[in-house]
Amino acid sequence: MRLTRARVINYKSIDDSGWVNLEDVTALVGKNESGKTAFLQALRKLRSISGEDDHFKIRDYPRKGYTKYKKVHSKDPAVVVRAEFELTKAEVSEIEATFGKGVMLSNLVVACMNYKNRRFWEIDLPQSDKVGVLRSEHNPQTQFIDPLVESKEEDIGNPKGGESISDRIAQEYLEKWMPKFVYFDNYSSMRGDISITDLKKRSETGDGLDEADRTFMSLLTLAGVTLGDLEQDLGYEDLKVELESASITITDEIFEYWQQNRQLKVEFDISQANPSDPAPLNEGKILHVRIENARHRVTVSFDERSKGFVWFFSFLCYFSHLEETLARRCMQWRNRIFCDSLTKDSLLNARCYTRHIHRSWLISTNYTGFARFKTWMA
Repeated sequence: MRLTRARVINYKSIDDSGWVNLEDVTALVGKNESGKTAFLQALRKLRSISGEDDHFKIRDYPRKGYTKYKKVHSKDPAVVVRAEFELTKAEVSEIEATFGKGVMLSNLVVACMNYKNRRFWEIDLPQSDKVGVLRSEHNPQTQFIDPLVESKEEDIGNPKGGESISDRIAQEYLEKWMPKFVYFDNYSSMRGDISITDLKKRSETGDGLDEADRTFMSLLTLAGVTLGDLEQDLGYEDLKVELESASITITDEIFEYWQQNRQLKVEFDISQANPSDPAPLNEGKILHVRIENARHRVTVSFDERSKGFVWFFSFLCYFSHLEETLARRCMQWRNRIFCDSLTKDSLLNARCYTRHIHRSWLISTNYTGFARFKTWMA
C-alpha cells in the first residue's frame, strides 16, 4: 500500500488544498502561514503514530464557517482529510483470494477522516455491489452500505463493519495495511539540559510530556538507559560506566549518518541542580548532553551546536526508536533533508517535507528516486 495523493478540506487555514500528488519525496514550498504545516498535520491525524490522543478538534474548522458548521457537526461531520493509496499486485491478489477475481475495479482506495475522528474508506466496486447509496452536504462521496444491514443517519462517514463487501475489505485488509504517520518538526528537537527528577515525575503521571521530552525518552531507549538508572545514587565509577556506555552507543549511531564532521562525539554528564537556575532545572539531578569536538579539543552544550545538527540528532534518535518498534510506517518530517540520511529508510513509504521559500535546504545528490516540488500558496 503506497500513498499517492492527499487532500485536506476545511482545516485551520486551508479551505481546500485540492489533490496533492505525492512521490517518494515531496517538498511543499511556500510562504509562511500558507498552510504547509497544517496540510501535514491533517495528514498525520489520519492515522497518527501517537494514537487516538492525536485527533481532530472542532475548533480547527476555519473560523469563517465555524458557526454554521457547528450546528450540523453532530449529524453531518465534515470530512477533513482524504488520502489515496495504491495497492500492490500482491495485496489485490490477497483480497481477490477471499472475495473473487475482479471484486475491485481499481487498485486505488481512499481513506477518509471526519471531524468526529471516524475513519472510513472509498472503494471502487462493481456496479452490482453499489447499493444503499448515502450522501450528505459534507460527505458528497458515495459510500456503499449493504441493504441487509440496517444503517442510521449517524453512520454516514462511519461504516460500522457490517457484512458489506466494502466494509469487509476495509476492516480485514486496508486497516491492517494502512501505515502510521509521523510528524517531526523543530519543536520536537531535544534540549541539552534535562531535569531527570522532573521528567521522571511527569512521565509517571502522564502529565505534560511535550515532543522534546518524547525525543529524549527515545534517546534513552536507544542507549539502553532508563530514567531510574540515571536517578539512582550510584558510585562515581558505576555512574561513569553507565554514562560512557550510553555515549558510545549514541555516538556510533548518529555519526554513521552525520558525515559533515566525524570529529564529534556525544557525551553525557550528570550534576546536582543549581537552586538559582530556572525551574525545573533548579532541583534534583540534571543530565547534560554535550558534544565534544576532537579537532578543537573542546566540548559545548548540545543546545549550542548548529540548528541543523540539533535537529538531525533529535530526529535520528526518534526515528531509530521507531525503527526498533514498528514494521509499517509512513514517515514525514519538516525542514531539512540531509545528504546521507535518506539511506536509512528501507521501510518508509511516501515522505513529505515543508520548506519556507526564504531558507536553504538540500536533497542528496545520490538520491535516485523521484522528488516532487509542490509550490504552496496561501
